[in-house]
Amino acid sequence: MDILIISATIAINLATLAQIESSNNPSAYNEHTKARGEYQITPVCLLDYHLQTGNEIKPSELFFEDINRRICIWYLAVRIPQLLRHYAIPATVDNVLAAYHAGIGNLRQGKIGRQTREYIINYHKVEEEKLCLSL
Repeated sequence: MDILIISATIAINLATLAQIESSNNPSAYNEHTKARGEYQITPVCLLDYHLQTGNEIKPSELFFEDINRRICIWYLAVRIPQLLRHYAIPATVDNVLAAYHAGIGNLRQGKIGRQTREYIINYHKVEEEKLCLSL
């Protein structure tokens, strides 16, 4: 299933996320951020996953689709909502996407730059195109 239901009002299409993160490439690697895999899991996210769950995953294991997807789902459905509640940030699709792309610290400080705004716009655009194709 590609639709991740985060709450009664928030759903994220994982297929769309993988498309805009890595062009669906499980071997994708970002030299600048060191993000890996289809959902572009960063070292910060991986460390948070380890600290919060006790599961230790090596960075090289992020190229395994099932591991990358599992961490992405945890981050979107568990960790980001926890952090949004903690910082009293409204839980919206755009805020979840901004936290995923730019980090909760940047979202909390209002430091959402052009690249993250374009990321959110692109996500909605791809979703709209998929909806139009399904009609």
